[in-house]
Amino acid sequence: MKEFRRWVFEGKLPDSRDVRDLSDILADQNAIAKFKKGDMRGAKQVLFAANPSLVSGLYSVVDQAASELRGIPLSELEDLRNGAQAKLQKLRDLHQAIENVAKHTGIKL
Repeated sequence: MKEFRRWVFEGKLPDSRDVRDLSDILADQNAIAKFKKGDMRGAKQVLFAANPSLVSGLYSVVDQAASELRGIPLSELEDLRNGAQAKLQKLRDLHQAIENVAKHTGIKL
C-alpha cells in the first residue's frame, strides 16, 4: 500500500484507469521496469507486445477458441467422430482461415 500511495503521489498513475493494468504490469519484469521509471505508456506497450489479446479483439477470440478446443468435451469429439457435418464444417472453416493467414503472411505454423 505504501508503494502504491507513493506511485500515486509521484504521478506514475496519471489516469485513474491505469490502475486496471497495474496487476499485469507488476507481473512482468520488463513492464515494471518501465513503470518504475515513470513510463506508464511504455509499460503498457511491453504488456501489449507480450499479449496482443489485451488490445485486439481478434487475438482475444483466438485465445478463447484455443482454450475451448483444448478443453473440448468428449461428447463433441464423439459427434465429430460420428460425422456431424455441420460441426466438422466449422472446424474446416477455421482451419482454412488459419491456412489463409499463414499463406498471405508467409509464416509457417
